Amino acid sequence: MSSSVIWSFLAGIILIYTLFAAPLALWFFRPPARRVLITLLGLAIALAGMHIVFTRQGKSLWSWLFNLDIEFTAGAVYSSLQYTLIALAALLNAIVTPSLKIGQRLYWGLLSALFTWLCLDEFLSLHESFLHWRSAYALGGLALAASSLAMFWFGFKDQVDLFVPLIVGLAMIGAAGVALDALTNDHPLIVAGMQVKWVNLLSCNAPYIPLECRHMNQLGFVEEFLEMTGAALVLATFVNYLDTAPEKAGLRLFRCLSAGAVAAWLAIWIGKMWAVPTLDAAIGTEPIQVEYLDGRLAATGYRISGEVFNPGDDVMLTIFFRVKAPLREDYRLSTHLMPRYGADSLAQADTELGGWIYPTSAWIPGLSVRERMLIHIPEDAPAPASYWLTMRVWHEGQDVPLSGTDRFEVGPGTVVVISLPVLPQGDIPDPPTAAGYRFSDGFWLTGYSIPRSVAPGGTLSLRFWWKTEARIPFEINQFVHLFDAKGQVALTYDQAPFGGERFPTVDWPAGMEAVADWEIPLAASLEPGTYDVYTGLYTLPNIQRREVFDAQGQPVPDNAIYLGQITVEAD
Repeated sequence: MSSSVIWSFLAGIILIYTLFAAPLALWFFRPPARRVLITLLGLAIALAGMHIVFTRQGKSLWSWLFNLDIEFTAGAVYSSLQYTLIALAALLNAIVTPSLKIGQRLYWGLLSALFTWLCLDEFLSLHESFLHWRSAYALGGLALAASSLAMFWFGFKDQVDLFVPLIVGLAMIGAAGVALDALTNDHPLIVAGMQVKWVNLLSCNAPYIPLECRHMNQLGFVEEFLEMTGAALVLATFVNYLDTAPEKAGLRLFRCLSAGAVAAWLAIWIGKMWAVPTLDAAIGTEPIQVEYLDGRLAATGYRISGEVFNPGDDVMLTIFFRVKAPLREDYRLSTHLMPRYGADSLAQADTELGGWIYPTSAWIPGLSVRERMLIHIPEDAPAPASYWLTMRVWHEGQDVPLSGTDRFEVGPGTVVVISLPVLPQGDIPDPPTAAGYRFSDGFWLTGYSIPRSVAPGGTLSLRFWWKTEARIPFEINQFVHLFDAKGQVALTYDQAPFGGERFPTVDWPAGMEAVADWEIPLAASLEPGTYDVYTGLYTLPNIQRREVFDAQGQPVPDNAIYLGQITVEAD
């Protein structure tokens, strides 16, 4: 659809609105209310014009900022501010207007509550969480219209100057918010389970409508424009009502509150979109360096929703991004939960960076953006173990290559954000043999189990009960040695305490209590007899044994813990 057609369409809408609003303003409004209406209409026209200009120039900060079809932009803030001012005016009418009956004050209070909801909904899109919101809003609008007509007849019959423009303004808001939204977004309008077919008279499929259906969505801004202008008429009506009070105390108070509302909404908008994420990134994150596009896009920090997790838990991963220069494209983020050095993903979450409300093409250089990813740990995930949370950025189905990173790269463009400890749920069983061996690095061997006998060529099954006081900043290996009756080493077996790469000590959380199971294969040539079993720990790569003390605080000789004897029985 050409720009001239869209401009002509907007001009036609403005002309029709003027033909309706001008007589109402001249017949019913005093000068202050007329000035309010003209000012609000001018702002709405300016926003609609900037929407047409910038959204047709490609992706940029300005095309996002003045896009009336999405939330959290200038248009959404303006509409929310309008609804806030309407709610304030209605509340003041309920409180300060003299000689009102209880029913009349309740009606003004109802209007104030309604527009308070609408101001929050306009900014936060609360209606999107309801499956049949159009039906609910249509029925609510009909109920409001009916109650307004009843209130006029029974309570305000002598105040035509209040209810005529009010009903017209409410009708514009309702028709734009429900019917036009259904048309421009190609949704049928369903009310109470029944399709409202009269809206099809304006459908692109109607033979007398000169618009192709593929162009209908380009007119979505008209819905927002009519909501704004309808709200302008309602607000001017309420201001006019305040102006009719003899002492005009409500009008003076409204002017003061209006200035505060403007400042508050600007602070909320700037805070939510830019100030709070940037401050959060500076003081509340773990630093990370993952750069894309020659450093123009970078992940600078992250935060995880906990330190220890169980199978079946949800993990909230928050990653902070920043751009150094404006981007012309919108990028997506994918996060995966994977076993360490594994190829299969156990869970994943994908999203557009910044979400559809704030895509990367609109990001302001130097300011941080938060991206929250919710990942579910499968109920059957093996534990105890640690899992990698990985991230990659992609665009149009292709991974975006890394420009630089301080993280481990596990695939093209994919890095490990954090290694996540996952422990089994519930309490661990008591060990058959309790112990109290304390290692100088801040963890304990609190028990173990060892069989009485094994067979040559069989398997030596051991279990170790570990408890930590603090995190361990380095990787530790564990050894098991068997000594024969002559004191000669008959078997050595070394691995990480939980075997392989499954749960390295650098991932052990503080306060952990977990059981490690060992299965040591025995040589078929192992001589029958009695063997002493020892275990201990050492660091890599320097092969230095970790200092350990017994329950009495005495150093363990050679830092090798005696576990007991086993008998290797002949077949």
